[in-house]
Formats: sequence, structure tokens, C-alpha cells
Amino acid sequence: MPSIIILQLNIYKVRLYIREITNLRKIYTKEIKYSSSRDSFDYKFKIFLDYCKLVSILKDNLINVILTMFKGYTLEYFYTYKFRTKGYFTINTIINIIKANYKGPKHKINNL
Repeated sequence: MPSIIILQLNIYKVRLYIREITNLRKIYTKEIKYSSSRDSFDYKFKIFLDYCKLVSILKDNLINVILTMFKGYTLEYFYTYKFRTKGYFTINTIINIIKANYKGPKHKINNL
């Protein structure tokens, strides 16, 4: 019996989590997504955190929804990088990868 109760609780948590993600995607518009060096990553990330808090997504789950904040070349770059490296990512790793791509010397050279 106890395993059935645990399974039911896990299913309930998954349903709540899906609802939170759905709510985030509904309210997170294209205008506030981060797309390139023209945007301030730190500013857009603060907005993202506020929206996550608004829909009750916990900090531990940010890694599962961070791509919601990206659009255009940033989203494409992350997926290209992710599949090329096949590494394990934390939220901090993703932030550093994106910031390095758009704020580092490599980006400045490519935009000359």
C-alpha cells in the first residue's frame, strides 16, 4: 500500500509541475525573451526569475525551464553547443555559456 501512495504523490507533483511550466510559457512573451547581445542578459534573467516565482517554479527546477527565456540565435546557439559538447549542464553553466558567447572576445571578433 505505501508504494501506491508514493506513486500517487509523484503523479500529483508531476501534474502540478506541468501546470507551472504551461503557465510560464503562456505568460512569457517574445518581447521579454533574450535573443542576443543587444539585450542585457542580467536584466532579462531577472525578469525570467520573477516570472518563475510568479508561477511557483522553484529554483531547483530552473534548469528545466531556462530555455523558455531564449529565442532566435540564442536558442539555436545553446542547442548547437549542447549537442556538440554532450555535457551535463547546471543553471550556472548555461548562464556562463550564453554570456561568454554574447559578451566575450569571440563574439566581438565575429561582429567586426
